[in-house]
Amino acid sequence: MNNKLLPLFFAITLFVGCTSNNTRVHAPSNDTECIIIGNISNLSNCKLELEDEFDGFAVIARSKSKQGKFIIKADAVVPTHVYLYTNKGDQLRDFYLEPGTIYIDGDYDDMFKGATGTITNDYEQKFKSEVSSLSGNTRDSLSMAYANNAPTDIYVLNHINNIDGWTSKEKIDVINGMNVDIKDKSGIVELLDLLKQRSKVENQCPYIDITQPNADGVNVSLREVVEKNGNRYVLLDFWATWCSPCCEETPLIKSLYEQYHGQGFDIYACSLDNGQLMEQWKQYIKDNELVWTNVCDGEYTSSQAYKDYALRGIPDNVLIDCSTGLIVARSLRGEDLAAKLSELFN
Repeated sequence: MNNKLLPLFFAITLFVGCTSNNTRVHAPSNDTECIIIGNISNLSNCKLELEDEFDGFAVIARSKSKQGKFIIKADAVVPTHVYLYTNKGDQLRDFYLEPGTIYIDGDYDDMFKGATGTITNDYEQKFKSEVSSLSGNTRDSLSMAYANNAPTDIYVLNHINNIDGWTSKEKIDVINGMNVDIKDKSGIVELLDLLKQRSKVENQCPYIDITQPNADGVNVSLREVVEKNGNRYVLLDFWATWCSPCCEETPLIKSLYEQYHGQGFDIYACSLDNGQLMEQWKQYIKDNELVWTNVCDGEYTSSQAYKDYALRGIPDNVLIDCSTGLIVARSLRGEDLAAKLSELFN
């Protein structure tokens, strides 16, 4: 046995000896094998499933936890990003599956903690420690720096949707330059399709009209608001009452509306609420006195607006110049939205 593997071998053997007398685990035996060693406090005895995000969330490995401890074996011919779930559907962690020994620890509720032990997982932990206290442009700059220096393609793929400093066309070019085995995964094909559509609704692209019913059931189009006499800029805001980050921004958006509405700023808020939440949406509008145009067709991700604007999550927004019909900014939140409106109106 390779002497470099001896400490790892005995550490794993000792770990397993504490959890099962019938299980023998060894260090990775080839260039594709992954061994995931977990020790999660407050995790009950249960079945576990590992799902590949970039392969349609297909289950690629299963295991069981005993007193919070578990070991999972899997192969990664091509590194990927995975989610670990209990059989009850609770997400435990998401991390990178790549050859080597991967360690997961912490508390049951530490859903975003990730993993350690391999090059990409350790790189992710370093990024998380640096980015935790940042926001806005500073956060995005750090994300871009980490993406530009990433040790593996899969790190870039996992973060690419969160890097607003790259246009969708630039992201497509980055993906097209990756290993062909990665690009063949079903999730990457879907991501490329999303980015191609998103590239049509970014800065300096014409906006796409939307028509949906308001809280009274009357259809109102985005075009009506954009072409309304006196309007100079319209914020197309995608949100939902079940989205905590969306609701956290309500006070700021109200404040900006009150500050700039008299100068020609308006809002067309398109909610992704559906089903029983439609009533909650109507009540939220009343309770929070959202006086701008609010629409919702109740179709959630099946909505044509969701597809046309290539949404990958909310909150998201598009700022439209009413004089040209062109998009002047996308995905502005918090301080960035306030700064952009100040630039346009002051």
